[in-house]
Amino acid sequence: MAEYVPRVEANQQVEASNYVVRRELHKALVMELPARLEMLKAVEIRKVTQAKYDEIVSHLPGLILNALNSRSSSES
Repeated sequence: MAEYVPRVEANQQVEASNYVVRRELHKALVMELPARLEMLKAVEIRKVTQAKYDEIVSHLPGLILNALNSRSSSES
């Protein structure tokens, strides 16, 4: 049977998860990729961005769990 989660806690978990996603996208799209994409052709840019996207998506579940676990342990 499913466990009830208070709305406030659920909202905090969603906000923490969204923060992790935004942080990782910002790191990739604003900080890292622009320098790597200079002087590349469109096909090469697509390959690099697709690889970065795949990398981010594959790491998100672990990053989100870490953020939620550290948030819940700091509240204890």
